[in-house]
Amino acid sequence: MADAYNDNLSDYRATIPHVFVPDAFVILSNGLEAVVGASHAPLEYFNEWKRIDAEEEPGVVSLDTLIKGTCRPVRFLDIVENFIAFEEGKHGLIKKLAKTHQLLGVNRAIAAVDKIEENRGRLGVFWHTQGSGKSLSMLFFARKVLRKKTGDWTFLIVTDRTELDDQIAGTFAACGELTKVRETVQAQSRDHLKELLRGNERYIFTLIQKFGTARGEVYPVLSTRSDIIVIFSNCTSRTSSWETRSPASSTTPI
Repeated sequence: MADAYNDNLSDYRATIPHVFVPDAFVILSNGLEAVVGASHAPLEYFNEWKRIDAEEEPGVVSLDTLIKGTCRPVRFLDIVENFIAFEEGKHGLIKKLAKTHQLLGVNRAIAAVDKIEENRGRLGVFWHTQGSGKSLSMLFFARKVLRKKTGDWTFLIVTDRTELDDQIAGTFAACGELTKVRETVQAQSRDHLKELLRGNERYIFTLIQKFGTARGEVYPVLSTRSDIIVIFSNCTSRTSSWETRSPASSTTPI
């Protein structure tokens, strides 16, 4: 893989750079093993693609698996439209490509959106190992819902730590998903959170502590909308997950 990157891909980038401007991703292979990555990503950001259609499949590292998992026409178009992000970094835009678990997990969550009434508010859990891109998974999910599902959706993203709240909101902002200044949709206080939920924001970011109440206070109903998707992100030292919940009906209060 290193030879394919250093001797072949690097040479192509230097001699025919215009080829890599519009391409979706690059596959490197020695005929048996194979990895895939964004067109200008360093080698360490190229990854194996071990499954084709479901996480339950046994992981197989092969060129055949990678091609079937990324290059079938329907899957390829899905990746191009929904699973490539451009994030503003210190030195310009960084092109980022979803990994296997992100694409399969997000598409399973998308399928659950069609069953909101059937699920009646039950949680779905999306596990990640630490550092495996949960912020981007949230971004890919929200963006695909907005593109593919009719509705005036709001995404309420809840975390339990300020650093995590800033990280996720920062990713959404750096990828161009926020149409407002980040701080205006990051709940700054309990009252600010209530104000945001009474409105019609596309994204709301908050710490779970801001749902707190004074002793004896009954939390007010802020919305009876059925098109608010709640994403709760929880991180531990080794694994992390985010959960999604949609209101069961138009009368379910938040």
